[in-house]
Amino acid sequence: ALQSHTKHFKVAANTATRTGDVVVGSSSWSEWVKGEVKTSSGHVVVETGETNKGSSGDLLLQTGSSSSGEVGAITLSAGMSETGSGGRVEVSGGHPSNERGGTVSVLSGVGDMQSGDVVVSSTDSGKAKSGNVFIATGESSEESTGSVFISSGSSKDSSTQFTGSSASVRAGDV
Repeated sequence: ALQSHTKHFKVAANTATRTGDVVVGSSSWSEWVKGEVKTSSGHVVVETGETNKGSSGDLLLQTGSSSSGEVGAITLSAGMSETGSGGRVEVSGGHPSNERGGTVSVLSGVGDMQSGDVVVSSTDSGKAKSGNVFIATGESSEESTGSVFISSGSSKDSSTQFTGSSASVRAGDV
């Protein structure tokens, strides 16, 4: 049960131009009476319940729709550290014991004029070395491993005015 009387579950007031924000969080080390500088903050877990023979429920995270304005973004981001390593952001499919593992799909939005882009990139890092980008299949001890496919889509325009785009792999400049 949510304890709305604590400041770790906050609902802001509605205004004439926007409904109130909802914030769910764990305590900061400085909010705890016996907290020390090295005290870690607690986890925030959102999960569906377990089931024996049935399917467990879905977890849906989405922004609301808009008939004419811009739709809100969803950002998954690990926190920043001045001296430690950055946190990981991990997305993984389910891990069944006897069946195929869950699929992870990253899809762009479909628009009437153009679909959105899907970008897989390490961020610019200024003077330091930028991070690597890995595209790989997993290893297998008993079966063949999966394939890696990089391709551009086909054009379905019957007038042949448009063609499928190219796919290219290029190393960076030195």
